[in-house]
Amino acid sequence: MGEGGAAGDRGALLAPALEALGIEASAGQLDALRRYLAELELWNRKRDLVKAEGEALITRHFVDSLAGLPTVRSELERAGATAGGGAVAPAAAAGAAVTGAAPQMPVTSALFDLGSGGGFPGIPLSVLLPGTEVVLVERSGGKCSFLRSAAAVSGLTNVKVVNADFRDLTAVAGGPPAPSAPTAPAVVTFRALSAIDRTFAGELARLLGPGGSVVAYKGRRDRAEAEAAVAGEVFDEVEIIPVEVPGLSEERTLLVLRLAAEFS
Repeated sequence: MGEGGAAGDRGALLAPALEALGIEASAGQLDALRRYLAELELWNRKRDLVKAEGEALITRHFVDSLAGLPTVRSELERAGATAGGGAVAPAAAAGAAVTGAAPQMPVTSALFDLGSGGGFPGIPLSVLLPGTEVVLVERSGGKCSFLRSAAAVSGLTNVKVVNADFRDLTAVAGGPPAPSAPTAPAVVTFRALSAIDRTFAGELARLLGPGGSVVAYKGRRDRAEAEAAVAGEVFDEVEIIPVEVPGLSEERTLLVLRLAAEFS
């Protein structure tokens, strides 16, 4: 569906929001984000995909998701270096993953967004990471229908939607691949999916390949620290990164969990 009316007005807020984050976006990428916003608002009336609306929707979901872009990009680049180079192309030409723009690099790496729901942070990240295959993993069939529609309307060619519980994909890293699942991800992201306990940390580690990372969007630092302590029993490196989200007063952090590469 095309954007219009109030949705179009709110779409105009996206450019200054990205500017506040220090993110450069092409005209094609801004258009993709606007189309996604319009489709989200259309479906949200019937499916209640996200609670926020209006300017709060922009701040709490779009801006919050993209505030993690530098860290996600850094982890993708780290995974590429760990793999010996050539495995990740997150810095492909702006707009390459949007229909109508010629790709400058192949899409070769994989980022899994778990429990994508309304598409956050996966779809905004996919727009700004055109050289990265973004796999939206969602167990709700209805939400998967929305995600496929949103990706198509936004003209995204680097997005794949997998209708599954992420726990069913752990075979990717160590056994026969699950149906429709690509290779093990370089990076896993999620927002508001679950607190990280020992079991969850183990499941995340099994999903990743050697040298892979988790970038978990979290709120208050003290709570992130509690989860980091548990995750540190499984992962080789744990880091908590404070994040400033323009227009949002609540504390935001990224909990980054890293696995070491295998050594020969």
